Amino acid sequence: MRRARHAAATADMLLHLNEIDSDPKSIAVDDHAKILRIGTKLDQHGRTEGYDLCLSAETGEGLDQLKALIIAELKATWSGTLAPSRARHLTALKEASNFIAEALNGEQLDLRAESLRLAASALGRITGRVDVEQLLDVIFSQFCIGK
Repeated sequence: MRRARHAAATADMLLHLNEIDSDPKSIAVDDHAKILRIGTKLDQHGRTEGYDLCLSAETGEGLDQLKALIIAELKATWSGTLAPSRARHLTALKEASNFIAEALNGEQLDLRAESLRLAASALGRITGRVDVEQLLDVIFSQFCIGK
């Protein structure tokens, strides 16, 4: 719970998912984050008022709009470049993308979870959340260190 609260407190954008027919739960976060209120289970409920977007994970309805909404928010707030600056970053991004595709297309829940864990690990090599041994391997593979 502590890590989840920290992640929410430092996020640029939060997706607050709530089943459409349920009473909305309040969340306590700083005002710096953009909060998108997402109604879920659209396939079971017709009501959509009070949400930024409604979707159905079962049918996929609304997922394209969610992607578009997130991309639009990124474009509005991102000031840097989205191109990777190093070859190892590009490799890690490709690995993460492949693992995410495996997770989305997988049949078994445990294999899908493992694919997501591997994708997170690949992204961690870019963001700095990486094992020391892995870092040393990268350093020694990219630099010629003489005697």
